[in-house]
Amino acid sequence: MREKSLLKFAVVGSVDDGKSTLIGRLLLDTNSLFKDQIDSIKNSTYSDKDLNLAFFTDGLKEEREKGITIDIAYRFFESSKKKFIVVDCPGHKEFTKNTITGLSQVENTVILVDASRGIREQTKRHLYICYILGIKNIFVCINKMDSVGYNQGVFENLKEKIEELDFAKDLNLYFIPTSAIDGDNIVKASQNLKWYSGKTLFQSINSINDETTYSSNTCFQVQFSSKIHNKKFLHGYLSSGRLENNMELKSSNSNQLITVKSVNLGKEILKKVSAPISLTIEVECEKEIERGDCLIGNDESFLKSNLLHLKLMWMDVECIKKGNYFLKHLGKVYEIRNLQINDKFSIEHMKWCKQGEVFENDLLDVEITLNEIISYKKFKEVPELGRAIFISSKDNKVKGAGLII
Repeated sequence: MREKSLLKFAVVGSVDDGKSTLIGRLLLDTNSLFKDQIDSIKNSTYSDKDLNLAFFTDGLKEEREKGITIDIAYRFFESSKKKFIVVDCPGHKEFTKNTITGLSQVENTVILVDASRGIREQTKRHLYICYILGIKNIFVCINKMDSVGYNQGVFENLKEKIEELDFAKDLNLYFIPTSAIDGDNIVKASQNLKWYSGKTLFQSINSINDETTYSSNTCFQVQFSSKIHNKKFLHGYLSSGRLENNMELKSSNSNQLITVKSVNLGKEILKKVSAPISLTIEVECEKEIERGDCLIGNDESFLKSNLLHLKLMWMDVECIKKGNYFLKHLGKVYEIRNLQINDKFSIEHMKWCKQGEVFENDLLDVEITLNEIISYKKFKEVPELGRAIFISSKDNKVKGAGLII
């Protein structure tokens, strides 16, 4: 029997666009909930209409009390051919940093738009973050179609407005009219939207090509190393590509050559394995491998420089200041000697423009100079090697998240 492939996708949307309800509907209609979960949520009557579907995903007490999503969370369901991990991201502007954390883990995203309220600032921000992150497939659910009488004109108008955004031509956008509360076009085709002949949301994500979901570039992230009977083992996460016996790898820290002697999953020894998976490999190498090191294929190469160009999301309430930060990359910390802000992206005008001070949730184009040369890859080539964070030199708190371009 063929093993099911794994697909991770994120769900984002502005406040009250129906994100938690949509995820709840996905779980309910794919029979991914236990009876006791349903019983704990439903009201006195048994019909689906009386279920607060958002409660299936709003796990924190504060989230249920306020009716919002605060932190990212993971939900699981499956079809006959795939296993799915849903990354549930918050919609509020003040939690944008959490949303970026969630979106940076995926290559496929569902974005919700409330049909009755239209496209808002946070919708544009989410779309642009997806653009910067290079997300491959974006499924735009024009939700709450029941609130506009399932009007096709409303759907087409919102679809056109999104397609008119300057960067939209570089995105793979798929538009689906939905009503999560009633289940229209989430898992089952809608009888209220007969003018729409495309796939439901579930059919869309279930038909994503497995071969293009993960990068072919090998990237094994080392969590820790150990020695048993003079054999060296590395424990970590294969985030992209493959590993197999006798494969030669290269270290990001030392650039040394490493040979894979065996691939181990628990007590099972495998000939080869593909991402994404956590595992242990026995290796042969001269120097020690440390936590935070990243191994790539020997036929690939690292970029090396102390001058970096990044797209940066500023996450601090305080204005960005020059000369006060460290850069953390692959577990190592470097001093930022010089910081040059080239541009700031205006969500209101949807374009880059040179403006004044920089505050929380601003998107920036920056160039930095570090105190030493580092090994890296551009984010679009190997995401794990192209991510970095800004840390305050005063209190060691995270101030921003950047992608090396």
